[in-house]
Amino acid sequence: MQIFELSFNPKAEEKISETFHYKPKNVYERKIGSFYMIGEISGAQKKETPLLQNIFHAAKKSYYKNSSLSPEMALKETLKEINELIKDKEHLPRTSIAVFSSKNFSLYFAKTGEIKIFLLTKEKIKDIGSRVEDSSTRLFSNMISGKMKKEDKIIALTPEIHRSFAKKKVLEKILKNSLDEKVIGQIAALQEKSFPQSTGAVLVMDHSITLKEEGTKLTSSHKRRKKFSFKNFFLETMQSIPSPKKINSPKIKITEFNFNYKKKIDKKQFLLPVLLFGIILVGVITIGIENRVQSSREQERINRIEERIEEAKNDSDLILMKEVLTELKALKDEEIRFKERVEMLYFSLMEIFLEKSFAKNIDKEDLVYVGNIEKIDPGKMLLADTKIYLFPLKGSDASILNPQTGEESSYLLPYEEKIELSSFSSGKIILFYKPNTLLFIENNSISETEINLPKDHEEFVSLSSFFGRPYFLDSNGRILRYHEKDPISWLKDESKLLKEGVSITIDGSIFALSSSDVIYQYHEGIMQEEIDVPIFPPLTSSTTIYTSPQAPIFLLDKEEKRVVVIDKEENITTQLFFNEALDSLKDIAVTNDGKKIYLLSNKKVYLFEI
Repeated sequence: MQIFELSFNPKAEEKISETFHYKPKNVYERKIGSFYMIGEISGAQKKETPLLQNIFHAAKKSYYKNSSLSPEMALKETLKEINELIKDKEHLPRTSIAVFSSKNFSLYFAKTGEIKIFLLTKEKIKDIGSRVEDSSTRLFSNMISGKMKKEDKIIALTPEIHRSFAKKKVLEKILKNSLDEKVIGQIAALQEKSFPQSTGAVLVMDHSITLKEEGTKLTSSHKRRKKFSFKNFFLETMQSIPSPKKINSPKIKITEFNFNYKKKIDKKQFLLPVLLFGIILVGVITIGIENRVQSSREQERINRIEERIEEAKNDSDLILMKEVLTELKALKDEEIRFKERVEMLYFSLMEIFLEKSFAKNIDKEDLVYVGNIEKIDPGKMLLADTKIYLFPLKGSDASILNPQTGEESSYLLPYEEKIELSSFSSGKIILFYKPNTLLFIENNSISETEINLPKDHEEFVSLSSFFGRPYFLDSNGRILRYHEKDPISWLKDESKLLKEGVSITIDGSIFALSSSDVIYQYHEGIMQEEIDVPIFPPLTSSTTIYTSPQAPIFLLDKEEKRVVVIDKEENITTQLFFNEALDSLKDIAVTNDGKKIYLLSNKKVYLFEI
């Protein structure tokens, strides 16, 4: 769905008209869909300028407070919250507000005051806002719900703009056209020429647009964001798959039998065969009805899946695509009549998902050769300032590689045991040896300490550090902070333990990676967000997560020989595939600014610059 927010004569002081929209940013919010609002305060005073913004932010917070609710119940609770916020306020008689929530193709809305709301279908303009019962108190008293179709548009307008649109039949023009640049230009021209003094706002929800939902704001000098091109990111590993053909439900044909007899037959002798035939006929009819019902259910289920695929494509919604792919994959394994159709849907969606997963094939020419490791067989590496420390998966020997010269030198450590975990921050290298020894290396001096392990200690599976202080992830999902030889629990809520954690990294917040490739973000000991990375091929074997205050999030997927890069602000994911460039991908090390990645392949180290 594409969202347009139009603002007319926004500098008018006597009236405040604003639109707002919010698209879910994580898996919890996505369960209850998107949230929108349009509002107007007439006869406004200067002190009332932030009121609509405050109402929207309070409403949005209320709406996403409990993701276990349905969108309908979440909006009902939000309306109660807004009522509490605006009741008994002096601006209430002058305030008009409409709020909307949408999930998939379901729409829920409520309004108070003079906001006009129209549904534009293929042929008709319906005043659905008039169905909301007006409340004399100007508080929300009821809500409307309905199912949208992919060609539908919802348009909400403030009163003055509605009157102007009605005079020039703008809604009729939108009805007959897609909201492209031409129609947007006509609306902008209409504002400038026909009602330059009119003040108000318009919120448009258009299901027929195939652009990513980005909220486009328009004033008299109209602008619209260009459609993003995925061409440069398309990974050509799938062959073109034709669109699935429609398969009709099979019909059951019952043959009619005609009996002709040349001689008289004893009725008693004939009775038993007739009864048997009747029983068989009833059985055939019953099975036929059951088959028809089953086919109808399967058909309906596949039709719903096709609707969700269409929505995911229209919104470029990778999370929804991933959900549908999972459902189709499970459906492929079931005994169903339309298996061929399901498989075609699965592979066609997989192709689209791959295209929109920001995948890049990295060639060997894109890499810079850094050096070859001769002294050890390295399994992992650590970037510390300007040197790369390499550690074997077995044994205690270590090497240092100078990225500038490519020279390797041996590095002697005081223990013969294998280094289990390593980290670097604030000029301090931290190495962990089982069962409880820490080595601190700083300014070429080495110090060691033994950790007092708690009685309920579980194996440490990951180590990260921040300002030189170690943080551990154990096999039970606990995050522990090292404090004067005693690792203490960092999590404030033990019920939010990470399940099957494999790696952690710190940038002030802690990002923890699970074996199911879900990322959990914690801040000050409290879980903030669950990030399910929507890419194809799906993550199945990530082993390492890395970030820093200046860098995005990096995930290493050894099996696919790829590095996944996730922007913290915009949640845009890039996949870097090194299948053609490297024989293997054992480990990565990333610079603090996130612009250089060192790659360990067998005994060679390469550099890739983002």
